[in-house]
Amino acid sequence: MDVAHYKCFEIRAAPYQLAESGNWTLNVYLTLHKADETIEKNFSTSDDFKTHDEAVGHCLNFGRMIVDGKVENCSVTDM
Repeated sequence: MDVAHYKCFEIRAAPYQLAESGNWTLNVYLTLHKADETIEKNFSTSDDFKTHDEAVGHCLNFGRMIVDGKVENCSVTDM
């Protein structure tokens, strides 16, 4: 499992392979652990990449950008 920790969040890359092209698309889970509660939110894009490893790297970067508020229509403020 490809996981990174950034600020207060756990970022888990979960790219999946597209049946039509064989490329990999971005899918990421952001998890926030608060006291006795764990909140998880899923984000994905239609961007695709040739390899699994390339997609994983972009997933982790995508997660960091979401945490930093740099991705339109993707927010962690409600977590």
